[in-house]
Amino acid sequence: MVCAVKLLLRDNVIYEGILSTIYNGKPYVSAVGFVKRGDFIEVKAYRGSLLYTVIRESSRVVLNVVHDVLTLIYSAFKGYFDLSVLENNIVHKGDLVYLRNSLAHIVVEKILEEEHGDHCIVRFKIASYEVCESPIIEPFTRCYSNLVEIAVYASKILSVKNIAVSLLFEYQKRVNNCLDVVMRTCNDEYKQLASKLVRLIRSVSA
Repeated sequence: MVCAVKLLLRDNVIYEGILSTIYNGKPYVSAVGFVKRGDFIEVKAYRGSLLYTVIRESSRVVLNVVHDVLTLIYSAFKGYFDLSVLENNIVHKGDLVYLRNSLAHIVVEKILEEEHGDHCIVRFKIASYEVCESPIIEPFTRCYSNLVEIAVYASKILSVKNIAVSLLFEYQKRVNNCLDVVMRTCNDEYKQLASKLVRLIRSVSA
């Protein structure tokens, strides 16, 4: 059976992807959450983060759709992991940057910025998109979804300055729940990655 590959983005679902662009003359990549709302895509960035600066100074970026959990997490914590995984995947096309191992990439153009206290919401319109013709397909696993969830909370703890103790406690509780699933469903490589993220969270909150 041969199936045509199509890109599906549902409204009001938070997706995880990797934003790529050129910043200060060099490729920049970062994991981001994004939401499709009608004809637009919205991205949130926390004040004080490099993503906040980059996304406000960029008029056009690429959202890479990836299912490689290592690439996704490494792009979120570039100061803590070997970046060769990312650097070897970067492709230049004109003034844009793509990831070679993405299943699809969406070129978006900024139309609006909204400030919301400790973060901003940037709204984009879709200029174009392209889907990989020969995608690598892997069955769904809770290993990946819970590993990404740990990474999301770790990123929030690192990004939000002077985080409230009650919120920090709640995030740590959720991380521990996800870690339990990771330890039951992942292989040793991903278990070690999860443990490293948890140690990072504990070092920040100590």
